[in-house]
Amino acid sequence: MDENFIEMKISSSDDNYINKSYIKVNKSSFAYPDSPDQFTSNEDSIRKITFRFLVLIFAVCGNLLILAILVKNRHKKSRVYGMLLHLIISDLIVAFVTIPIEMSGMISVQWKASSAACKIMFYLTAFGSYLSSTVGTCISLDKYFAVVYPLKFINAQRRSKIMLGAAWVISITCSIPQVNENSLHIAYV
Repeated sequence: MDENFIEMKISSSDDNYINKSYIKVNKSSFAYPDSPDQFTSNEDSIRKITFRFLVLIFAVCGNLLILAILVKNRHKKSRVYGMLLHLIISDLIVAFVTIPIEMSGMISVQWKASSAACKIMFYLTAFGSYLSSTVGTCISLDKYFAVVYPLKFINAQRRSKIMLGAAWVISITCSIPQVNENSLHIAYV
């Protein structure tokens, strides 16, 4: 057997059924020998990491492509341009913050940074998700107002700026609870 791996016996029992299986676990990513399976790197973790890595690549490439198109056509500024720009920013926050944090949690299984870094990372993770959702809501509301009130085009630019500003404020505010002490006890599953 390879010396970089250890063989671990996992057994789960039910009243009528006992399941014993052996898995190989990489010593470098193995956190605690008596940890439940969700706190160790295993084959399922590798699949999840691979999937998140692919999502990361597609998110970065897709958003950078759209950003390049927007920059190329910046002379055609419109409400949609501004909203797409904010949506790209929020998606890139998710791609560069949330996904790598999840992947690193699955790889190392334990948090090795400080308590402050943990709080900041949880805040940014929540912030990216909230911002992406609220900007998407702004785009939907803008389209709703364009269809229902097509003649109120004059106020549309101002309304979209207010909605985007509200989206940022709501995202910042809703992410604040992630900074409390309880956020230190959340584990990646």
